[in-house]
Amino acid sequence: MRRVQVTLAAIGHDPGAADGVFGPATEKALRAYQSSLGTGVDGIAGPRTWGALATHHAAGSTVSSGDSGTEVEYLQRGLKASSGVDLATDGHFGDQTEAAVSAYQKARGLAVDGVAGAETWAALKHGQ
Repeated sequence: MRRVQVTLAAIGHDPGAADGVFGPATEKALRAYQSSLGTGVDGIAGPRTWGALATHHAAGSTVSSGDSGTEVEYLQRGLKASSGVDLATDGHFGDQTEAAVSAYQKARGLAVDGVAGAETWAALKHGQ
């Protein structure tokens, strides 16, 4: 919960103190964030909201097999959060990351190519 609070504060939704407690201020900030995404507002930090929070700071540049760096790490965190996939967050786009991207794309009705391009990032960043 502390990570949710810290991330919400960093993106301009004040959850109050980052104390790890899901109180009224955190719920209000979470609901405001969900509303800004244009998704269902339920005040619950479920998988799709977690995925959006985990990828919020990503630039959304296209990443694919063989790439490495911060963007890949954001992607891995978003996939883990939104899909519950067992995936290392090591910043290296290897076979497991490609498979996780493909599975995410398939589950969301996106074109399945194993590459995190504009549509994949948009889905992750908007809690889809």
